[in-house]
Amino acid sequence: MTYTEQCVPLIRHIHCAMEKEANNKLREMDLTVSQIYLLQALNHAPDGTHTLTLKALEKQLQIGQSTTVGLVKRLQKKDFVTCTQSIDDKRIKIVALTAAGKNICCNAESHMTHVFDHMSEGLSENEKKILLTLLTRVQQNLIPHQDSQMDPES
Repeated sequence: MTYTEQCVPLIRHIHCAMEKEANNKLREMDLTVSQIYLLQALNHAPDGTHTLTLKALEKQLQIGQSTTVGLVKRLQKKDFVTCTQSIDDKRIKIVALTAAGKNICCNAESHMTHVFDHMSEGLSENEKKILLTLLTRVQQNLIPHQDSQMDPES
């Protein structure tokens, strides 16, 4: 069996199992993994503002505009976020975390910690560091290089 034939199903299985366990935990709070990722992005926004533009959320979460809009609308109904137009440019939507959103985000993060603790059961601290290093390297390999996206004329 080749390296690819061994790794691909393993990575897919790990991803699906983690998402399923996380969704089961978050279901108690009427949230999904995608919703908590959005809430966490707002909770950890630069300068402690707890706000991001809709475009910034799309880019950070690596999802399409319609998916982002749907997530924001569902979270608005739960009063976890607000969405307003920018004062400077009416085309820009600003998404902000509410007090209830901050509270639910803290609760959800503890559930997510449980999932990751379960995932790493039986690993030593050194093995966890190695895993983190390897995952970081894999992620960097998948991120398009900034140099290749830059205009050679600039």
